[in-house]
Amino acid sequence: MQTVKMGEMTVGELQQYLKTNRTIILPYGVVEQHGHHLPLDTDIRNAEILGAKLAEKLGCIVAPTLNYCFSGGMLTGTVNVKPNTFSNMMGEIVESLTLQGFENILILPGHGGSESLLHLKESLRILKWLNPDHDYATPAREFFPELDTLGGSTSARDYLTKMASGEDFA
Repeated sequence: MQTVKMGEMTVGELQQYLKTNRTIILPYGVVEQHGHHLPLDTDIRNAEILGAKLAEKLGCIVAPTLNYCFSGGMLTGTVNVKPNTFSNMMGEIVESLTLQGFENILILPGHGGSESLLHLKESLRILKWLNPDHDYATPAREFFPELDTLGGSTSARDYLTKMASGEDFA
């Protein structure tokens, strides 16, 4: 496999991948403020970086990052999407990936807010209830609790700065 990024693969490469592996990481982030020292896409970058590193470690691929969810922040540049809109979008992406043959879908949050995640868990529960033959997706933190402590810093600001600057955190 030349790349772990689904978006860089051709249809043929993805079809070949699905013959031997049914796992994909689905990251999401948000466009929001992180003070005045970091770019607005910090959470998106972090989800992309962590998703690619995790895909390499697991020997799987990572889907393109969904760039919007609920932040709750109100500073200029923050783009809030209601939690139910976010969870509906993620549910449809998960369903689409499942229909293509993916069986193990790990959802990787790049944003720490709980509102979107709460709605997402409920949407996935209902999706599973309506389609009991499919396992669908699970937030990656349920399998890898160490994702919350990557970077070795107790300060979220330090961690985000380290990730956004491209420093190696693993």
